[in-house]
Amino acid sequence: MDSERPIWRRPTTLDEAIAARVELGDAALVVAGGTWVTLLIQQGLARPAVILSLDRIPGFDGIAVSPEGELSLGALCRLTDVARNPAIRADWSALADVYGIVANERIRNQGTVGGNVCEADYASDPPAALLALDARALVRGPSGERAIPMRDFFRGHYETAIAPDELLTAIVVPPMSIGARAHYLKFTARSSEDRPCAGIFAVVEPAAEDRVLKRVRIAIGAVSATPILFEAVNIELNDGRLADLAGEGATSIDPIADLRGSAAYRRALVRALVPRAIRAALADGAA
Repeated sequence: MDSERPIWRRPTTLDEAIAARVELGDAALVVAGGTWVTLLIQQGLARPAVILSLDRIPGFDGIAVSPEGELSLGALCRLTDVARNPAIRADWSALADVYGIVANERIRNQGTVGGNVCEADYASDPPAALLALDARALVRGPSGERAIPMRDFFRGHYETAIAPDELLTAIVVPPMSIGARAHYLKFTARSSEDRPCAGIFAVVEPAAEDRVLKRVRIAIGAVSATPILFEAVNIELNDGRLADLAGEGATSIDPIADLRGSAAYRRALVRALVPRAIRAALADGAA
């Protein structure tokens, strides 16, 4: 049995990690917090020859706000650190709320921002939030650094736009527009710690006119292979128009069926939850 155990590689610099990524290719499984990889190995879904752990690379677990107001989340920062960070709670409170309800406290204390998005799990909370907030992923490889918008990042079930010789270094979230508000509505079919059956992250920008929304961005997660984003402008804030908007969202998805709900059930959830998420964003005040 010992011979079947993977070899661990623990580089101490990003350059070493990228070199190892190039050298090992598909033979290595990259690990940040290790929560998802551990589950894959325990269930026999992954049998890597090498585990490339990033836990000894310094400088990629920080949270910072730039002079331009952009939020940077280091790939190795813990989910719980995002949920509790005062700057995030002040200016991106809905995002902090999302990270505060991922799985359970044990997972949040171990799991990382980078690991969470790189696993590209359809039933995860943060991807929809990052998509709606127009975030981008910073990745680095032998050719240097590049930015991948979240709308292009998720390619399918457990598949991302990161190249085989690249590593994620950070997630960057732009500042919220003045007056914009946001809310995440998570629906679970079983328990509060369960993975979402549907997750709706709404970003709304009220117009100067009463009961009009200048812009709405809705990201729908956990209902299809990748989170789906749709937008609308100049929306009248009434039940009929919100129902129409929810219908547009429901028709834009290609819903999956799993133990949490059927495809038809997920379409119905989107129709019901989109108006609630929009109204909740307005009620929450500035995000």
